[in-house]
Amino acid sequence: MALQLLVIDDHALFTDGLRHILARLAPEVTVTIAHDLASAEAALDRLPEPDLVLLDLDLGGESGLRLRERLRKAMLPFAILTASSDGGELNRACSAECLGLLPKSLDAEQLLAALGRILAGERVIDPGLQRLMEEARQTDGLLTARQHEVLALLAEGLPNKTIADRLGLTEITVKTHVSAIMQTLGARNRTDCIVQAMRRGLLGEFQTD
Repeated sequence: MALQLLVIDDHALFTDGLRHILARLAPEVTVTIAHDLASAEAALDRLPEPDLVLLDLDLGGESGLRLRERLRKAMLPFAILTASSDGGELNRACSAECLGLLPKSLDAEQLLAALGRILAGERVIDPGLQRLMEEARQTDGLLTARQHEVLALLAEGLPNKTIADRLGLTEITVKTHVSAIMQTLGARNRTDCIVQAMRRGLLGEFQTD
């Protein structure tokens, strides 16, 4: 069986290694590599319908999800291969059309097994990424709008007094918000609070300016 694969990822060293791994999927495998959105668009214009598109979420500052609508309209099968641990981002990425969500940390045998299942028609979501997505969904809506604002400034490393000045609150009120956020996220301290918030995709969605 001949396979036509398109890999869209901006890390050349990673894609060089991936090309050799993918060659083991079938007796005849053609792997086309695109490192950014422009070359990905060109590859999609040039290639016959690929059997599978492997898409990274982060293409050197550009979002791989910008290609998702084109893939959906063309009914091209695609899976996401990512290093992201942002549960919110993963939830946004894992649309109904996505056939797989896999971490780049998989070893060669695990990746080949997962891709084999996807090519056989199965939808494959990595259990570890699934947990991150579930944690993000459980946290969604648990923080108030004000707590999101406090969290965003907390992520900048600002002390309570500066956060209070920025938001027009008292320092005691900010301290109360920080304690509530930490309790909601199950965080041990302020640093862990940011780590937990990033895992759940809570940062970057609310702006304070």
